Amino acid sequence: MKNKKVFLPAFMTLAVLAGCSMNNNATEQQASSASSQLSSQETASQSSQSESSIEEKSSSEMTSQSSDSAAENPGEQATDLTQQEVLEAIGNELYTDAPIKLPKQLPMKEGKHLSATTSSKSGMYAIVFYESDEPIPINNQQLTDGTSSAEQIARLTVQQYPSQKEADEQIAYQTFSEQGGQEVDLGYDITGYQDAGAGSVYTGWNEGQWALASHARTENSEQGVALAKEAVEFLENNLLPIPDPHGFAHLDVEQGDNRILWQDEMTVYTIDQVVNPIDALMIAVAFD
Repeated sequence: MKNKKVFLPAFMTLAVLAGCSMNNNATEQQASSASSQLSSQETASQSSQSESSIEEKSSSEMTSQSSDSAAENPGEQATDLTQQEVLEAIGNELYTDAPIKLPKQLPMKEGKHLSATTSSKSGMYAIVFYESDEPIPINNQQLTDGTSSAEQIARLTVQQYPSQKEADEQIAYQTFSEQGGQEVDLGYDITGYQDAGAGSVYTGWNEGQWALASHARTENSEQGVALAKEAVEFLENNLLPIPDPHGFAHLDVEQGDNRILWQDEMTVYTIDQVVNPIDALMIAVAFD
């Protein structure tokens, strides 16, 4: 009986020790597992931060490269506009109290782009139209410094005068039938009157409130008549602006002095610096 009493406590002690050992092992395993999970999370976080840093760096480099590319290629920002859009933009560059009127279109070579230089002040404005291979902004120095393909098309000048008399004096209007000269049939029931002198020959005629004349050298008088007939035929299907009161067109076979002028009371519109005389007429008929 005494031996039995001694044995039971010893067994219980072993059981308790075994239990403690198992608990300690379980705690260590849990701690080890938790540590492993924490380490895995830290590794994943570091990996994510690293990937984010790489992405940010890559994005920054791409932005920088894009900015450098834009700086090296500013021409890529040029906009290809229609004639109508360019003409509207030209009108917005004029600062004047004179009435602003522009042609609806200009004669241009195929594939060319329209631009212009402008100047304006109270009572007047002037526009020089250009065409070029590539779009050039309005009033850009490339139009005049010879560094581009820009070629002049024409010049438009609009001037207000203080009196009707001064405006009338700008228009060399005359009734050719009253001036005499050799009659020439220009077609379409229009008679021209030819007058020669000082090495030149002029063929003049009237259409409505307009006086028109072609100019040629004496030795090329037939070319003067041919140009007059070509102009008459063109104007059969195209209407010049209605002047108030008069208009005048000087068409030059030699292409050195093509001028078209007309009045709107005390305001005078002038188209000049056009190489081809028919082109000058095309610009004039493009006004409202």
